[in-house]
Amino acid sequence: MHWFTSQRNAVQSNWSYYTIEKFQWTPRLIGISLGVVGLVFAIVQGGLIRLIIPKLGQQRSVYFGLALYALGFLLYAFATEGWMMYAFTVVYCFGGIAGPALQGIMSGILPPNEHGRTARWLHQHDEALLRLLAHLL
Repeated sequence: MHWFTSQRNAVQSNWSYYTIEKFQWTPRLIGISLGVVGLVFAIVQGGLIRLIIPKLGQQRSVYFGLALYALGFLLYAFATEGWMMYAFTVVYCFGGIAGPALQGIMSGILPPNEHGRTARWLHQHDEALLRLLAHLL
């Protein structure tokens, strides 16, 4: 879970530097591109997961989503033109099915009275780990 969260946050924190260095993007283009990422994530997590997770099942959705995240990272790394970042965003954002599927698996394992406490604990520890790693970078 920590790896998943830290990698997703790494893309957001490095996006500006990467696109400026590789494609000479302006702040305007960076803003538009991050808006597109947010919109595609909203579409995937706001509606498409209702179709995908029941079809694949929760466990396969986690694996499939993580594979799509990894493929998205790889595609971003080898993009040679700015427009490719937009196209690869679709692949990357479809990785967003992993988180809700993983949460579904965890909620099925835990008793109902433990859901909130466990989610809070995971969130706090994710944040603490990310703060520590941010200082190291």
